[in-house]
Amino acid sequence: MFGPRRSIRRSAAVALFAPKHHGALAAGWYPQTALTAKPESRARKEIDRQLTDAGWIVQDRAAANLSAGPGVAVREFPLKGGPVDYLLYVDGAAAGAVEAKKEGWTLSGVEAQSKRYSEGLPDALPAYRRPLPFLYESTGVETQFTNLLDPEPRSREVFTFHRPETHREWLQQAGYQQNRRALPGVAESPAPYAEGDSLRARLKTLPPLVTEDLWPPQITAIEKLEQSLAQNKPRALIQMATGSGKTFTAANFTYRLAKFAKAKWILFLVDRGNLGRQARKEFEQFVTPDDGRKFSELYVAQHLSSNVLDPTAKVVIGTIQRMYSMLQGQDELPEEADEVSSFEAAPTLTREPLPVAYNPKIPIETFDVIVTDECHRSVGDSRAMARRARHSRSGSRRLTSSVRCFRAQQARFRPLRRNRSEEVAARSALGDGRIASARPECPRIPDGRARH
Repeated sequence: MFGPRRSIRRSAAVALFAPKHHGALAAGWYPQTALTAKPESRARKEIDRQLTDAGWIVQDRAAANLSAGPGVAVREFPLKGGPVDYLLYVDGAAAGAVEAKKEGWTLSGVEAQSKRYSEGLPDALPAYRRPLPFLYESTGVETQFTNLLDPEPRSREVFTFHRPETHREWLQQAGYQQNRRALPGVAESPAPYAEGDSLRARLKTLPPLVTEDLWPPQITAIEKLEQSLAQNKPRALIQMATGSGKTFTAANFTYRLAKFAKAKWILFLVDRGNLGRQARKEFEQFVTPDDGRKFSELYVAQHLSSNVLDPTAKVVIGTIQRMYSMLQGQDELPEEADEVSSFEAAPTLTREPLPVAYNPKIPIETFDVIVTDECHRSVGDSRAMARRARHSRSGSRRLTSSVRCFRAQQARFRPLRRNRSEEVAARSALGDGRIASARPECPRIPDGRARH
């Protein structure tokens, strides 16, 4: 009586880890219940939901209709190296692939597998490029993305999938039009663009900085930040003393990212409303060093006073609490909530970041760059925002002042301190006459003692 049960148990275990391209063989050998129980099926349900939320139409291969919408994700599509979990079509041509793994699987080693799938397209399959440019690996909880149009492609974590319209935009920027596709069995002709013409490629070719009206630490901060961007590092920290000109520094590098890197939308996060008003004033009065015109004559800087993004804005300035309410789908946030720092309301040293859900009205690719002002006060909340905004573009930059206060939260900044663009100590700024001699107020830590 124990023999058959042990046999079924062994069969279930084998079927659970059987390679996908042996699916037909496994179906003949093992019980159907064992096949449906594999952990990847649970991940695929969540991936189906995330793809649908991002605007993809998910279909089975047998009933695939590539004209159903701008983006179609076809399940279990057969390729030369075996079936890929999802083949992504943009306007009727293959553009990407998704490899699904069970929750808890380490995705770092899956990138090579999904790349092999991208190179194994059938000869008759219409595609914009061979190999496919957009590759995802996902467990439904964690998702990694690689953009082969980048100059130095590498896998990085994203919050969820990009919209098909974003893939179309990236393909068009790279010179791949709908009527220009890689022909089956024919070597692809050179693309009519500078190879790798993406945001990350443009970040490698920024022109020299105009240093007039900048003092040496500001020059160093901007140049090191741009070096960090060119090295494809997603996060950086600029640490400056109060009054040393960090908002002016931010206006300088923001202008350069907008003009020369062609950053589409830049988010400037603050932790309370009065800082947002000051930042907007700084941006509007900023005189561009190479053009001579004010920033406001070239670009729109929006200060969020409602939960509506201005589609014409280049820079969006808002509080973390307002952006959080927008991501949560709330129609409005009381104005008084903008004036209270989330740090003062509930110190981030004593709580975990708030959970953030996907909002299709503000997809992950909305902002190319996120700048967090006074991040020593709002590191917990901005960390949640930064996780929500992870995508294949530039990443996040963080500014902090009040250096003594900053040291009270060194543990939470440790990952950023490894990529610190500049640190302007209070003593240096005092000696230069940039700030007054005043002891900044430091936050209290959980045991009630202030640390400096």
